[in-house]
Amino acid sequence: MDQLFYSRRIGLHEGEIVPIWAGVRLVGRAGKHDIGVMNMQTGGHEYNYGNTDSVASIPSTNFGVYRLRKQVLNPRSYLGGMITSKVDVDGKFNINGAVDGIFSLFRNDYLTFNYIQTFDSDVTYDKNFFDHGKFYLNWENRSDVGLGYEFFISRSGEYYNPEMGFELMKDYSRAYGRLSYGWIYNQVEKKILSQNINADIYENRRNSDWATEIRTITGGYDLSMKSGFGFNVTVGDTYEFLEDTFNLSDEVYFHAGTYHYSIFETSFSTPSNKLISLRAGAGAGTYYDGKILNLGPARISIRPSSSVNIDLDYQYNQISVNERDQHFKSHLIRLRTDFTFTTKLFLSMFFQYSSNDKFGVNNIRFRYNPKEGNDLYIVYNDQYNTYLEREIPNLPFYDFRKIIIKYTYTFIVSNRRKK
Repeated sequence: MDQLFYSRRIGLHEGEIVPIWAGVRLVGRAGKHDIGVMNMQTGGHEYNYGNTDSVASIPSTNFGVYRLRKQVLNPRSYLGGMITSKVDVDGKFNINGAVDGIFSLFRNDYLTFNYIQTFDSDVTYDKNFFDHGKFYLNWENRSDVGLGYEFFISRSGEYYNPEMGFELMKDYSRAYGRLSYGWIYNQVEKKILSQNINADIYENRRNSDWATEIRTITGGYDLSMKSGFGFNVTVGDTYEFLEDTFNLSDEVYFHAGTYHYSIFETSFSTPSNKLISLRAGAGAGTYYDGKILNLGPARISIRPSSSVNIDLDYQYNQISVNERDQHFKSHLIRLRTDFTFTTKLFLSMFFQYSSNDKFGVNNIRFRYNPKEGNDLYIVYNDQYNTYLEREIPNLPFYDFRKIIIKYTYTFIVSNRRKK
């Protein structure tokens, strides 16, 4: 999902860790105003790029995020603004200013909008104001009963570039529409809790020539039982234009051109309040000029007590292009365990392995909460490779190991005078 601010942009560059010298963060509320401020300074850093011995460097850089929003009209509406700034010691800058709001117009109808403008030292500001910005406008009815709907339009200009954020695409215009109808059953004799049918369409076009890059049409049905069981089925049809060759892996690729493909997916879940619960899904169909089979994501959850949670996730993907004798298979495994020893002590462990990337991640986090608003975190992270020979020189088993110790303290500033 596109974001104006993405925290992983700070302290990482081209997959390498950049030293953070110092930083400060303040989050709070003053009356009807929500306030957020963060500023961090990173050091200069040298790194190898392009899997070569060539060395590049980045200068010391200051990162700033400033957020303000206020409740307006009613308790479910607000108007706000945000600024992100990235300025290095050489004078290069990337600054983005945004204004946004959510307005509760009727009982379940909401109007959402935002506009963001980029100011970049590497780009000359031309006469086309919108080519340096991005806007989003959404009208949504959030009802689960009866008719529901959502419509949005969005446009991102050629020079819109939030370097502290995450933007999957650029220079596009897109539109989306969804219609649904839902039923909820309150009768005691009914075994069904709710049903929902829905259909949506999404289209993304290039601004340069207004050509459609991707269009998806989807329809689905959801069923929930009062016993806790659930079922879903979805059918989707996609049109996509590839401007360049798409390399899915070293073995599988798709040529530039126009593609039309479809998929059928279904999922099933058991009651989540049991000792062992299951969520599983599967899908099959065409994928560009090949075929696809997905098993999962499947999750087994074990909850032997209120203080112990264990979740095991598995996903399998298989793509075959028989005309070119190309085949792709991947396994993704995740294990998450949470232990709540007391109301003050908490331990979380997360492990992930991808057979496609030959890469694993471990994360262990300990939290101590001596009193409300005070938290001590001790975090251990590491990343490891299981196929060391895929690059020359060979990769190390451990990419990195890191221990982080963080302490947060929440305080209340009051301007009330004592009587």
